[in-house]
Amino acid sequence: MERNSCDSRYCCILDPLDIIIESVRREPGMDVRPNLDRLLEIMTEHIGNENAYMEMVGFPLAVHHCLHHQFIRAKTVELRRRTGEDRETLPGELCCVRQLWVEHIQIYDRIFEKFLAE
Repeated sequence: MERNSCDSRYCCILDPLDIIIESVRREPGMDVRPNLDRLLEIMTEHIGNENAYMEMVGFPLAVHHCLHHQFIRAKTVELRRRTGEDRETLPGELCCVRQLWVEHIQIYDRIFEKFLAE
């Protein structure tokens, strides 16, 4: 996903993920729990705002879209939980979460954007 196709809503999620990924690559075994906690706060706020907006405008695919939000958040929570068990966080695991967001933006959010443009 090119940077110019990423608006500020997603940069607030993808940029912190990129920083965490790079940090873990540079320093394997580092404690990323505070970073993941902050990322989860950001994700939760973004998801809540977007879900509320979809409901407000009557987006017919809101339930499906919200379920995908829940799926991504659940994957991130699981990663954070495993990290809290003194398990090393691997860059690949973080990259998987990042890829889920990229796919969400490219698929789910594009559909929502088309709905709003109609």
